[in-house]
Amino acid sequence: MGAWLTGLLLALPAGRAAQAAEAAKTPVSQPNPAVTAGSRALDESVFPGLATRISLDLRGMDVVEVLKFLTTKGELNIVTSPEVQGRVSLVLTDVTVRDALDIVLVSNGLAVERRGKILYVLSGQLYEQLYGLRYSDPRQSLTLHLQYANAGQVGTLLGNIKSPVGRIVVDEPTATIAVLDVPAVLAQIQSLIDSVDLPTIERRLPTQTKTIPLQFAKGEDIQSQIESALTKDVGTLRLDKRSNTLIVTDMPARMPEIEALISAFDARSRQVFIESTILQVTLLDEFDTGIEWNWVSKSLHFPDVSVTNLRSISSKASSPASLVVGTISENDITATIKALHHFGDTKVLSSPHIAVMNNEDAKILVGRRQPYATSTSLTSTASAEVAEAISFIEVGVKLYVTPVINNTGFVTLKIRPEVSSVVGDYSTSKGNKIPIVETAEAETRVVVKDGATIVIGGLMKDTIELDKQKVPLLGDLPLVGVLFRNRSDRVKKEELVILLTPHVVSGEEFFGPSATTAKVEWPVPAPGRTP
Repeated sequence: MGAWLTGLLLALPAGRAAQAAEAAKTPVSQPNPAVTAGSRALDESVFPGLATRISLDLRGMDVVEVLKFLTTKGELNIVTSPEVQGRVSLVLTDVTVRDALDIVLVSNGLAVERRGKILYVLSGQLYEQLYGLRYSDPRQSLTLHLQYANAGQVGTLLGNIKSPVGRIVVDEPTATIAVLDVPAVLAQIQSLIDSVDLPTIERRLPTQTKTIPLQFAKGEDIQSQIESALTKDVGTLRLDKRSNTLIVTDMPARMPEIEALISAFDARSRQVFIESTILQVTLLDEFDTGIEWNWVSKSLHFPDVSVTNLRSISSKASSPASLVVGTISENDITATIKALHHFGDTKVLSSPHIAVMNNEDAKILVGRRQPYATSTSLTSTASAEVAEAISFIEVGVKLYVTPVINNTGFVTLKIRPEVSSVVGDYSTSKGNKIPIVETAEAETRVVVKDGATIVIGGLMKDTIELDKQKVPLLGDLPLVGVLFRNRSDRVKKEELVILLTPHVVSGEEFFGPSATTAKVEWPVPAPGRTP
């Protein structure tokens, strides 16, 4: 059975098991000394003339004639098969006949086998059909018969240390394993078998244990990925949550790969430091439809100022609005803010800064938490009580940002601005008043260069101003006082402008005040000034 496994393994590359068995005539495990294939055929103890040193300068000579020349110089007996043909062009100086014969065979796709004291030269294709592998293949075969260990488990272990060109065939009923691989790997496999194939009491697996503290990643987050990379039925992984340390046990040959995997997961995550400035522009009457961003872009004469991605965010069909998203360079921020003053009174509401991990969500709120009360009736056999609970709703300007860092120096930002305000109250049957909130929101995705500034505009809202006028004393009289009082409501249009500047950081940098947070003074323009 062992000879059958080895023969099957050697036949795998060419897929010609039947032809190999027919041609070889002799089991692989019991080679015929009269027929030796591969590099073992060129044995200098049998053919001492192979050590003779020669020099060659051949230009397009027939390969058969070259072999005859080597036969003469090395006092060899060489016979060629009928399909041997080709031309040889090479220049060799002071080399042995063996080296010259090797290079002639390999360069013309030929092979050699020894039959007694005769070297038989044949084509590489015929050689592969006879022996199941190429003539220049460095692999050797090894047949192992296990006494104690489970063949299937050992086969799994060997699969982790074999080379990419290695092959393994396992026959579990006979506890036999046939291996085809390079000599260095075969030596490791033999050493492993010697350590594993022992009685249960004496068996010792060649394992190694390492303690790896994690610096940035959480052990719970990467534990499953590391466990899937361990050797089956051999490797183990334990996690010490207190110190965030992994204790890994596996075969020594597998440990470098596992350590590299852990290092990849435990890399320091990059962060994005976001500088933001939220501006409020109280629009002049002639600009009640909003800031004319195309005019802003053209008037500044800066090539980096652009207006893109127009999206409808209005909740009212009668007053359409759009989200305007553009990018400007860092030096254009002050000029952009000054240009906004042409459309009305401009002031900075807030300048929040925030740092967020890569691909994590960040939230900025400029506003208030509006409280409201709800009542719950609690009824028992003895009494009935009403419990009151206070709830809160966020009202104002909210900005959600999710950055994704690219490897090309750009940052992809998923931006969702939201503007909300209380426009009234809803009275419940229990007498509670629930605030009615009007909200305008949108969502967009922007790719911007690290350090560039994003401009978000088009966030409109209406503010009602109450103007009361009355005649002193007479306006306070009951009933008739209404004749001496006047009340007028004025609706002001306001547009919110958000400036965002993302910076990719490692967490060690310090950012001081920048252009987006600097105080800007403007001259008061003439009333009704038009851009």
